[in-house]
Parts: sequence; structure tokens; C-alpha cells
Amino acid sequence: MEHVIRSFGAVRPTPQWNSEFGIRNSKSSDSFKKSKVRDDDSISDFCILESCGGAVVNFVGVKTPGLTCANELGMYASDKAADFLGAAVNTDYDPHRPPPVRLSDMSYEERESFLDGKAPLNSKIVCRCRGVSEREIVDAIQRFPGATTLDGVKRRTGAGSGRCQGGFCGQRVIEILARELRCTPEEITKDGEGSYFFVKK
Repeated sequence: MEHVIRSFGAVRPTPQWNSEFGIRNSKSSDSFKKSKVRDDDSISDFCILESCGGAVVNFVGVKTPGLTCANELGMYASDKAADFLGAAVNTDYDPHRPPPVRLSDMSYEERESFLDGKAPLNSKIVCRCRGVSEREIVDAIQRFPGATTLDGVKRRTGAGSGRCQGGFCGQRVIEILARELRCTPEEITKDGEGSYFFVKK
């Protein structure tokens, strides 16, 4: 247990086929308790359900395997949304853009060239655990859609997800966010409205 950095616990519904109502329910739902659904009636497949004339698409029972097909499910939903709205194809959209710099993906020779004295932001390592430079953090903020929260930077660069869990780099990332977003550190949040780090007195 001394090697555990962080642990997570969650509860997720197990879809069931409810023959009484003709719908799929969760084991914990009231309709399940009232119906005669057996434990072996669980659904081990994705349920893609459309409602409101196609205005709403529900993905039920995706669970962990959804991580491997999230892109395809997203494309399916976006196509459905476009059809529903009658949206035309945006011919000006360019889906290709250069990937962000990742020091952790470079060889030692590439790092030496990247972390030279001519580029101050490149040579400043902000996250020691994950080896994330200030340039990577600035890039994550400036890209569209850019990071505006501490967790936003963490998801894009990995800064703060190492052994110290942001104990060393968290304050520095907040300072960089405030500088790049031209606001005060008090306005920076962990992950959205209400999750402020500092309070003005």
C-alpha cells in the first residue's frame, strides 16, 4: 500500500432487460425492484438508444470497454446530431494539426537539443515527477481549446499526476495559468467554478 499514489471508487449501473416494462433498467432502480428480473438478465453489450425524435442519443452499458471505442461512439453521436440539425459539412475545417511537444517521448539527444539555453521556457522543468517543461504547459494553455484550470493542464500534459500529485508543481502551474490567462491566481480553479485554491480577504 505504500506505493499507492491515489485510489478511486465508483458505483456504476448494470443494465438489465426488464421484460415487464420493455426497457433496460439498473439493478438499483425502483422499476427493477418491482419487476421479476433475474440476475442472469444483465446486458453485456452497448445500448445505443435514441429519443425525442433523435434529438437525444443515450449510450447505456458502455462501461470500461467504452474507453477503446470512445472515438467511434463520439463520431456516431456527432453524425446523428448533424443529421438532426441539418448541418452542412464544414469544408474549411482542418482536422490535422501538429502534435504537442512531449519531453517524455524524446530521446536524450532530442531532449538536449530541445532544452537548450536559447529557449528559456523549454529549459524550465515544472513537473519533476513527469518531466514536463514550462513550454508544454504554455502550449496546453494556448492551444484551442486551451486549458484554463489546473486539472485541464494535468489532463493535457500529465503535470501533477506523478508521485507528488502536484505537491511540487501545482503552485507553479497556477502561476503560469494566471500569467497566460492574464488573471490573478485567486481566479484559477482546480476544475471549474467553485473549486478555487485561494480566497481573497
